[in-house]
Amino acid sequence: MSTTLTTLELLPDEMAAARERIRVLAYEKWLEAGAPDDNSLSFWVDAERAWIEHEYVPHRDDLDLGRVPSHLEKRRVAK
Repeated sequence: MSTTLTTLELLPDEMAAARERIRVLAYEKWLEAGAPDDNSLSFWVDAERAWIEHEYVPHRDDLDLGRVPSHLEKRRVAK
């Protein structure tokens, strides 16, 4: 199973922010490609993958040291 935005455990405000950031990334990719009339879904999928890889995935240093990444810490406390 591949990781997508809908498979991540995000709070509602985090999901909304992620969707907005992905929308902007997809639009930028679409513009860079010359604003083609087709393949709009492929721009979203590419942007979603880029967001997950570069903005969602915690820093490896935190994982290697056994620390809870900061973006997950507040969620753990809030539960």
